[in-house]
Amino acid sequence: MNWILHIETATDICSVALSEKNQLIDYVTLYEKNIHSAKLTTIMDELMKRSSISYSNLAAVSVSKGPGSFTGLRIGVSLAKGICYGIQKPLMGINTLQSLVSALKRNTELADENICSLLDARNNEVYYAVYDKNNKVLLAPQVGLLEPGKLKAFHQSNTLIFVGDGVDKWTADYNNQVNVKMLSNILPDARNLISLSWEKYQNKDFELLESFEPYYLRDFKAKKGSLKIKKILKTD
Repeated sequence: MNWILHIETATDICSVALSEKNQLIDYVTLYEKNIHSAKLTTIMDELMKRSSISYSNLAAVSVSKGPGSFTGLRIGVSLAKGICYGIQKPLMGINTLQSLVSALKRNTELADENICSLLDARNNEVYYAVYDKNNKVLLAPQVGLLEPGKLKAFHQSNTLIFVGDGVDKWTADYNNQVNVKMLSNILPDARNLISLSWEKYQNKDFELLESFEPYYLRDFKAKKGSLKIKKILKTD
């Protein structure tokens, strides 16, 4: 069986899911801040136990690789790599912004809309990228200010849908624009990784465990946090 474990820790949301190929079996999602280090392995073990599937029987693991919270990403990616090392199975890293398009497609029938994924990057910045309905990249992931008019080209002829936890904070300048929709309830969740990871699995698009790291978009901030993360993970 092609069972795949999915891990999402890029934001305050802590989420795991289990799928068979591209079909959801079960999931657990917690909407609490600062619980990743304390709760992630617990909810993962709970999920595996109630699904009666052992880690050794997994075909692969997928993880939300970022951008997002440095601490959350480091915990999720480190755990995913540890599992894959232990069971000798492949790992797929999924862009967190891109996974929000999959979330939207799970909940909405799309026509020719473009989708802008927004995740709060704190420090008065936002992570954002634009995709079409087929998850093709139209604007590569960026971090910074979302300036007025920056995305004008993406809603001139098509509807532009904003999704993610940065919608309420960063879209005020687009509220009166034509062909624009706001969906702040489309958030990171392990279920969002299923379709993208199954595609990667079929294409054997796996990460190299020895060198795979989270996709921070702001490497200098990741370096500053390294001592804190090592303490959380209890690594040298």
